[in-house]
Parts: sequence; C-alpha cells; structure tokens
Amino acid sequence: MLNQASNLGKFELKFFDELKFDPTQQELISGLIGQGTLVDIAGPPGGGKTALCAYLCTSIARGSECFGRPTLKGGTLIFALEGIAVTKKRCLAIRKNMELENTNVPFAISGESLNFSNTKSDVDRAIEIIRAAEIKLGTTIKFVVFDTLSRLISGGDENSAKDMSAFNCVL
Repeated sequence: MLNQASNLGKFELKFFDELKFDPTQQELISGLIGQGTLVDIAGPPGGGKTALCAYLCTSIARGSECFGRPTLKGGTLIFALEGIAVTKKRCLAIRKNMELENTNVPFAISGESLNFSNTKSDVDRAIEIIRAAEIKLGTTIKFVVFDTLSRLISGGDENSAKDMSAFNCVL
C-alpha cells in the first residue's frame, strides 16, 4: 500500500468518486459541447468538417436543436482560414436547406488570415474580430470555429506533439 503523500495540495486532482455535477457549467449543445471548451473536429479532406461546423454554428446561433439536442443560443463565428468561398458555399446551402433566408441569424464568417504559431499579435487580432462581430450581431459570440488547424499553425505540424503543445499554450 502506498503511503499518503503530504504534498497532494500542489496538484489539481479530481477523484472519480468525489466528482459532482456543476449546474453552472452551461453546454452549447447538450451532452456534446460545453461552453468554454476546446473541441477538435478531425477527418480526411472532403469529409464534411466545414459543413458540420457550419451546421453547429447555425444551430447554436438560432438556439435550435442540433442532432436532437437543445442548444444554448448565442452568436457564432467561423474563421475560414482556407478561404471564405468554400465556407460561404456550405453556409448558403444550410441557409437554403433550413429555409433561413432573411431570418437574422447571429452567425458571421471571417476570411482573415491568422497564424497562432509565431506571434501573439494574431491572437489579439482574432479577439478584435470576435469583438467586432459581437457589435455587428448585437450578441455575445459563444462559439468560434477555426477552419482549418493546419492554416492556424502555419509552419507547424498538426501531427507533432511539440507543435500542438505550443499551439495549446497560445490558446
């Protein structure tokens, strides 16, 4: 049997049997995405990641069910780092399919080029863009998508633990 360590207070440890539900932790999509969490959607090229993100953004922005789950309504923003044209095409298809013409959905797309791997200035610029979108949309941005990770860490390797650790430190 291990002796009790006298310095356990130095670490943030949560023990399984002691876990309690936090009713203040809101979920953007019930049971799927918690507010303030980092989500990575991975898949092969052409696998539908951009379309999925556009659907998630639309559902959250409308406060409508997403895959049969309730959402917390709020503004959404996609940084279309591979170019705005593809994301715009996906969003137009969703808008048409869901019959959302002229419905004032608080959802924005930015075509700004960002690189979080080299400098904090692009992080600050992303925050400025988010704030500008909040002013224009008249609501708080609750969900932000950076599409795609490889462009966000330009010069970095998304399959490298070292590069991804550096990226996560920026966030």
